[in-house]
Amino acid sequence: MLLVAWLFAEVATASAIPTVADGVRAYEAAELERARALLERALLDTSLDAASRIRAHAYLAATHLALGDQPAARTQLAAMLDVDANARLDAAVFAPELLALLDRVKRDRAAAEPKRPEPPAEVKPSRPSPPMPQAPQPPPAVVSTAEPGPRRTVGAVLLASGVVVAATGTYGLVTVRGRADEYLRQQGKPPEQRTLTREAAQRDLWLYPACGAAVLLGAAAGVYGAYELFRADVAVAPTGTGVAVQGSF
Repeated sequence: MLLVAWLFAEVATASAIPTVADGVRAYEAAELERARALLERALLDTSLDAASRIRAHAYLAATHLALGDQPAARTQLAAMLDVDANARLDAAVFAPELLALLDRVKRDRAAAEPKRPEPPAEVKPSRPSPPMPQAPQPPPAVVSTAEPGPRRTVGAVLLASGVVVAATGTYGLVTVRGRADEYLRQQGKPPEQRTLTREAAQRDLWLYPACGAAVLLGAAAGVYGAYELFRADVAVAPTGTGVAVQGSF
């Protein structure tokens, strides 16, 4: 029973706060209202890293634009640039209208920035000094369709727990059914030769549906755990010379 309670707690915790990937899948399925709600709730998670937050703002902006709310889309693009001023959108994923809107937001932000005062005139030395080495700049983040890796640990635990619960329930079903058959066979014998009482048979009537529920619960947990454990995980990471695509199963 403790195992079943822990299993329900794990599933409830995992589904309490939607992930950015949940909102992306709803957007890709053209469920725009659901995508908007899921992405807005996902952005409330203060533990999101910068890449996930950029990705959430980008897809939420695309959702608002698809719903015809361009001001809300501009707000999300501005929030994305607040996380990374050099953030870009993948032209192979997002609509040209959203790319054009991002360019306008960047131009508006650049025009609103106060101009820096002109530096004082420099006195050049007679001999030119060697150029100062510059630290390499990190490449800008590119929002693409990569999803965060699945929670393999939770998937493995759910799969193992589901197998154990389903196996226990199956054993209980077989045992209770065998006792019921034995009780029916003993009805023609004298009372002193019977090994199963009427009270025991009535108790088994309550155990049978409980064992069946355990089988269903274990099977559902095992299927969900297998999905989380073996789901493909693709990530897009920027490199010094481009974008590297990494995948695992």
